[in-house]
Amino acid sequence: MKRRFVPASLLLLALVAAVYAPVLDHEFVRFDDGVYIEENPWVRRGLTWDGVRWAFTTFHASNWHPLTWLSHMLDAELFGPGPRAAHGVNVALHAANAVLVLRVLARMTGRFWPALVVAALFAAHPLRVESVAWAAERKDLLCALFGLLALGAYERYARRPGAARYLPVLAWMALGLMAKPMLVTLPAALLLLDFWPLGRWRLPAADPARGSAARGPESLGRLLLEKLPLAALSLASAAVTVLSQWRGGSVGSLEAIPLGVRLANAAVAYAAYLESTIWPRALACFYPYPAWDSAGAVRSLALRAAGAAVVLGAISLACLRPARRRPYLAVGWLWYLGTLVPVIGAFQVGMQAMADRYTYLPSIGLYLAVVWGVAEAVFPAGAALAGRGPAGPPAAVGRGGAMPGRRWLPHTVAAATALIVLALAVSARLQVRHWHDTGSLFTRALDVTSENAVAHVNLGNDFERSGRPDLAREHYERSLAIVPSARAHVGLANVLARAGDPDRAQRHYEDALRVDPRYAPAHNNLGVLLTRQGRLEEAVEHCRAAVRIDPGYAEAHKNLGVLLGRLGRFAEAEAQFERAIAAGMSGAEPRRNLAFVLERQGKLEGAAARYEEALALEADDAESHRRLAEILHAQGKPAPALSHLRRALELDPGSLAAANRLAWILATAADESLRDGAEALTWATRCAEATAHEDPTYLETLAAAHAELGDLAAAVRWQERAAELTPAVRRSRPLARLQLYRLQSGRAR
Repeated sequence: MKRRFVPASLLLLALVAAVYAPVLDHEFVRFDDGVYIEENPWVRRGLTWDGVRWAFTTFHASNWHPLTWLSHMLDAELFGPGPRAAHGVNVALHAANAVLVLRVLARMTGRFWPALVVAALFAAHPLRVESVAWAAERKDLLCALFGLLALGAYERYARRPGAARYLPVLAWMALGLMAKPMLVTLPAALLLLDFWPLGRWRLPAADPARGSAARGPESLGRLLLEKLPLAALSLASAAVTVLSQWRGGSVGSLEAIPLGVRLANAAVAYAAYLESTIWPRALACFYPYPAWDSAGAVRSLALRAAGAAVVLGAISLACLRPARRRPYLAVGWLWYLGTLVPVIGAFQVGMQAMADRYTYLPSIGLYLAVVWGVAEAVFPAGAALAGRGPAGPPAAVGRGGAMPGRRWLPHTVAAATALIVLALAVSARLQVRHWHDTGSLFTRALDVTSENAVAHVNLGNDFERSGRPDLAREHYERSLAIVPSARAHVGLANVLARAGDPDRAQRHYEDALRVDPRYAPAHNNLGVLLTRQGRLEEAVEHCRAAVRIDPGYAEAHKNLGVLLGRLGRFAEAEAQFERAIAAGMSGAEPRRNLAFVLERQGKLEGAAARYEEALALEADDAESHRRLAEILHAQGKPAPALSHLRRALELDPGSLAAANRLAWILATAADESLRDGAEALTWATRCAEATAHEDPTYLETLAAAHAELGDLAAAVRWQERAAELTPAVRRSRPLARLQLYRLQSGRAR
């Protein structure tokens, strides 16, 4: 078996590469890729200690999965924030998972070829495309990786139980749960594997006279007790998941989706996943929830659910009845049913009826049942289907082989299997192309589904961002005609606001809040709209609501800070800008804003530090250079102030404020080596002429430049004019300066 493992693994790697090579040239899609990677400032910074702390403490995206965040950060750290690396790592993880499926099943069952077939089906099936080609679904792949490692560790533990071998199982499961909580059913799945192929317990004997001797080497009670630490991990993960999704507002309430509807959809989804596994067609990134808004729709859903229940019941009966003779059927089918429980929709998250990605691990059960069933038909002696006993060696009896007179059958089955895997790989490769970009992804969803409001709203977002507002508006309106969602209302309102129709935009923001009062972007964007209308106090209330709903909403904190700054509430504005930066808001703007409000409060050292941070991020911002120079001058640091002023004027030659401050320092600096009266006069004259000699501030600088050059008569004349133009309440300082020039002029005479 060991000799076969390396070439078989290489074959699986080649299969995955052949299917998924095109994703290396794919874009990020605007369907969580922005939230997870493209627009996530914590991820884009790469691995930092602050980022690690954020990953373990945030409920961002309505989930707690720190390892997923750290994985994306590592991508950015090693390869940069672009899509190529993110997609490449996903492909590599899927390939690793396929190899692990082979290794785990081969070691557990002692049968290599059936394990290889299961791994190949897992690697090539089109239902895997969503998990691999969608960069944001890294969590699926990581969760499966650690889950499969946990299975491998458990196989070693089952052969020789002990604490040292149990701890890796616990550790791998904990890591998997920190990538995605899908592994909460792992304890139950391990109990299935204890039955087959590990053979650690057996069903009670059909013959009561045989008594407990037929129950196997270990009691079921002991095996259940053994799973308690793992079950505790599952419960903890489930509690954290419910909390994170509830806080994020992604959990559908019973009022929004009645329990009966959820259960009916769950039955339909189980059957639909089974159908897609057998015949993968019309796959989409989002499947709309079935309608239940009329008696006819409810009847239709009920009939579909009843039909699905009949099918599922029949399959369950067919798999469970022969559990003693064909245990793989029961284990595979129950694996499929059980591992889907967390995502089947009884506890509804989001508005999707089902999702291809949910089958990533559950599908292994179906492949296992089918492949081992076919193997038994081809090798009736049992060698192909046996599992390991509790001590480790294969439990099969005899060497097995094809049925007499049918030696052609194994070759036929092998060829058919190869053709099936090839057909699945081609189908998956075709499905991969739909994930190239946002437009192709949701256009495909509209082609293969009906009444897909989510596809319309995402296409609207895509067209809006690409500067095609008419198409964006059309899709938002079509989405609203299907389901009046807050997201579609906000998208349409954004388009209307940019088109110069603030009244209709406001109505749609308000409609969004009627649909979902806790939709933070509606509050934030309405606040921005009210700000443009000068309704600052109302705007403040909406921006405050946005940050109350989502404390990590950096954009809302920034907007609230701007509003409070405009209202002169600088201390409050300071707190909001600090929170925007703490929430991960990148770029120079929030740091400039924070520096400004610190400056207005007289906190010059802090303001200077923030302006320097802003300039480190955006070195060509003339206004930041000028304001930093003003602070440095006020702190008695004229030399660096001059440097920043000259840079400000290089970037913005028309800045009178920078030119005036430069002239003033050149004319009045205490350090004679810094003074230059001629240059000061040039800059001061430019400022005075630009304002028709009517701005007293510039005239005072002009007077100072003349004084530095020794032309005290001109200094007195311009200072007198400056004093005349200065309001009476502020005239004392220019008058004192005028008196000084007159005294100097008298001494000169």
